[in-house]
Amino acid sequence: MSGPSHVTAQGNSKVFVGVAQTTSTFNAPVENVHNYFYNTQGGRAGHDSNAEAVLGWLSPQDHTEPYLTALAKFDEGTGQWFLESSVIQKWFTEGHALLWLHGGGELMPVFLVDIYPFFDSNGDSVGTGKTTLCAAVVKKGEERCRANLKRRQCFFFFSSQDPNRRSLEPLQRSLIGQFCTSQSILEPLRSLYSECHKTYPARKPSRAELTAVLAKTLRSLDEDVFVFVDALDEIPFAEREEVTSFLAEIAGLKLAHLHLFVTSRNEPDIEQALNYPIRWVETTMREEEVNADIDIYVTTFLESSTRLRNQEKRTKDLIRRRLVSQGGSM
Repeated sequence: MSGPSHVTAQGNSKVFVGVAQTTSTFNAPVENVHNYFYNTQGGRAGHDSNAEAVLGWLSPQDHTEPYLTALAKFDEGTGQWFLESSVIQKWFTEGHALLWLHGGGELMPVFLVDIYPFFDSNGDSVGTGKTTLCAAVVKKGEERCRANLKRRQCFFFFSSQDPNRRSLEPLQRSLIGQFCTSQSILEPLRSLYSECHKTYPARKPSRAELTAVLAKTLRSLDEDVFVFVDALDEIPFAEREEVTSFLAEIAGLKLAHLHLFVTSRNEPDIEQALNYPIRWVETTMREEEVNADIDIYVTTFLESSTRLRNQEKRTKDLIRRRLVSQGGSM
């Protein structure tokens, strides 16, 4: 019969008693209790004294800083055409969901970069604010995870401006690291750490090994997992195929609990990679929707700017119309 089993182990005059949701029994020295709990609880441990060493070796990038920077640019009221759409709602709720959000590829007027932080800072049609919108979707995912502990999420924001965020390996290390804590790691990463430390000095893991660790980790989980990857177009062209191949491999796991969301400009190589061998659901940032967001932001900006808020209404209306018109021409 399945149900909680009392676990008792003795060793070196110490006694450990615990309860595990398992059908198996345990009879071993106390030093093996950790492995018992780790292996019978879906690969998780309540505490792992070696976790910090493993994470130090993995050395994942700080994934929160670019996210928080982008989220700070988000203006409430913008992006609702997507955040409340059936497309994103289905992505959050349907199994094995693959979604690609893209904008155009034209350049944005430089003055809009300065005045409109809803746009991304590199001056491309990033001008449509994909990174800011991606951050808003990540926040929406956080809210869903807080409401249901059977959900998890991880995310990574590529950037052409940051050499540590424009290739495959930082993405892999970050995603794997987000499934760990300072007190516990999952078995696939532990095994790779041990393998790489069989020699001295310890070797770096290969990208293929990191892909395998993430795949095994995702297979070991039984909760919904939301994965967000922003700005594929900001990866240098020479590195881009390796990243899209990695995404194809993860998507190819066809896990019912896995939800993958990526953003980019609509560039031919990315479009091809996300249509074969597995076709992603594609949604675009249309001009009228972007214009509406620009209108909302510019109106707020004009009312809050110490330089502009005291201008005559007709002057502010002229500025707003001009900015929306220029933004819509991208």
